[in-house]
Amino acid sequence: MTLEELGRAYDSSSKEQQVYFLARLMKELTIMVRSYYSRTPQIVHSDPDSGVGVLNEIQHQAARHVTDVLLQQPDRASGNAIIENLMGWAQHGNLERDLTEALVRAWRLLPL
Repeated sequence: MTLEELGRAYDSSSKEQQVYFLARLMKELTIMVRSYYSRTPQIVHSDPDSGVGVLNEIQHQAARHVTDVLLQQPDRASGNAIIENLMGWAQHGNLERDLTEALVRAWRLLPL
């Protein structure tokens, strides 16, 4: 598939398919970036002080949760389980406060 074909396919897809595609792309990009912050590709803990590595894993987990919601996975995580999962990763980089602020900002910016 060429990039032009991909662009046309995206334009002709439903909003749900577009959102799923973009969420899946976010997840794929988090996998790609691992080879740029670690001497050992695919190993998140190779540098425990790597804030980039920790944030990348948090993004990866968030993208997984997005796709679970979009695909209406019956065993998808609850809100508290998602937050616990993300905060567990944040602890690896001492990012709990920053992630808490990001979560609160994201919720407050929802168009309700």
